[in-house]
Amino acid sequence: KKSPYSLEVLANLIYGPSAISLSYALAFYGMIPERVSTITSITPKRYKKFETPVGNFVYTYLHPDKYSIGIRLESTSIQQQFFIASPEKALCDQIHLIDKHLVFKKIEDMEFYLFHDLRIEQASLQKMSIKNISSITKIYHDNKLIFLKQFYRHGKNSMHSLIEHMLKKYTCHAEQAY
Repeated sequence: KKSPYSLEVLANLIYGPSAISLSYALAFYGMIPERVSTITSITPKRYKKFETPVGNFVYTYLHPDKYSIGIRLESTSIQQQFFIASPEKALCDQIHLIDKHLVFKKIEDMEFYLFHDLRIEQASLQKMSIKNISSITKIYHDNKLIFLKQFYRHGKNSMHSLIEHMLKKYTCHAEQAY
């Protein structure tokens, strides 16, 4: 008897080549607190959206030169395999493709985006690889990703003090609001 496909495997099969990325991948890795119901993928082909009885699948175009870097093969609990962006690539894709309208002028803008807008978990950032972020940044040619790299390089050494600083800053803002 054949096992049912997981949503992740279906996402790869419905439209390809494709790899899960963006908000679904960030949630898959536990990097963001939100539950993401639409399976978001990247593809070197045209943008497509499929609404099916089992779920909604969105495929966002990413230039073929940028597509393959940082994609890995994962397995489901029932030993089916699917392509998914690494945590670093999923975050870079999110910044590069979905939040491309945002403007970062300083590292603090990136800090605010990561912790306030995306609500990224601190522990997730600490597990990420600066080497992977640098490789992706080199290929994507996106100034916003340079701020991510700078933030990460700065934050990796002092992530704890950075978090404490942010908590103080937001606590002060909250107290002033009352």
